[in-house]
Amino acid sequence: MPMLDLYLPEDRLTPEQAHTLAKTLLATIQEAEGVAGSAFADRVTWAYTHWIAAENLVSKVTGTAPYPLFRLEIQTLTGLLDRAAKERLGLALSRTVLAAAGIPISAETLPTVWVLFRDYAPGDWMAGPQAGTAESVRQAVIAERRVYGLT
Repeated sequence: MPMLDLYLPEDRLTPEQAHTLAKTLLATIQEAEGVAGSAFADRVTWAYTHWIAAENLVSKVTGTAPYPLFRLEIQTLTGLLDRAAKERLGLALSRTVLAAAGIPISAETLPTVWVLFRDYAPGDWMAGPQAGTAESVRQAVIAERRVYGLT
């Protein structure tokens, strides 16, 4: 049940392409969290797209970046993604972003996609009056799957 902030150069994707990309990224993250296919998780999973104007793009210390720069900030509950899952996700999400933007995937272009993870401790993520925890999410997904005979 991640929240994703997706920073995109405004001239790289159409709004429709960005929406499709965000949905693909969220589905990939949900799969890694173990909540894919859960209506409960879907209700509390969303992405914000931030369009970066060309004049606001970040430059490297060594000059202008040869490729567009992208940033993904993934917020999730502590315990839903371990370090190994984050490492796999970093590569998978970077590849997905580059492919969507029509940029060849290479050792030179992969570092143009930054994937930042922010884990929230129990009680630091509120959905209305309810505090989210990794365990409460897992239990809600398990209960939902039982109701629909998916376990």
